[in-house]
Amino acid sequence: GKAEPLQVHRLLGVDADRSSDVRGLAAHGLKAPLVGRDAELTNVLSAALRVADGRAQVVSLVGQAGVGKSRLIDVLLERLSGATGFAAASVRRVVCSSVGPRPYGVTAGLFREGYGVGPADSLDVARRKVEQGLRAIGAAEVEVELVVPVVGYILGLQSVERSSEIEPERLKRQIAMTLRTVLERRLANGPLVLVLEDLQWADAASIEAIPTLADWLCECPLLVMLTGRPPFDPA
Repeated sequence: GKAEPLQVHRLLGVDADRSSDVRGLAAHGLKAPLVGRDAELTNVLSAALRVADGRAQVVSLVGQAGVGKSRLIDVLLERLSGATGFAAASVRRVVCSSVGPRPYGVTAGLFREGYGVGPADSLDVARRKVEQGLRAIGAAEVEVELVVPVVGYILGLQSVERSSEIEPERLKRQIAMTLRTVLERRLANGPLVLVLEDLQWADAASIEAIPTLADWLCECPLLVMLTGRPPFDPA
């Protein structure tokens, strides 16, 4: 029923290495050089390189969608991969979802990426993966015992409303200490870069935790990159 022949393609497979968080040109397998952001790149690079001296840095990129915030971060990470002091650096990248923020969503994203916890994993599987990941980077038994019991609450596999064992405010403090413990253990193995994108969609608990963690870890080789659209206020 077609007037002219059509070129037909057969799907041979899916690229398993393609990240589900890529956007823009990268989402189509394309790449272009960064143009016209020399001043911004210089500023973020300068902040990042101070991390190698053991001083935590928090960098905020605020702008409308499509101006190149994620692209700037991509270039920064490329430059840091060969920079002095970043050979053993770890990168954790979380993109907040606009489909309804959930409590501790940023923390959950860090746990899922850092320990390979999938959306279909059960509570037992998630706890086992986190425990194995902690032990692999040299966590002490007391650290494992602090972190593993609250994994279910962080990932939404347990509901605090249905639990009589822990009060919401106490759980909030315990999750903050859990995240601090995990980050400190990771930082003991080298610099850490946390990229938290689209924070205009993040939950209030996650937003509140960011400056607290920055204060706790101010003398560690930690770089926190925050991006968001107005009216997101990084302060």
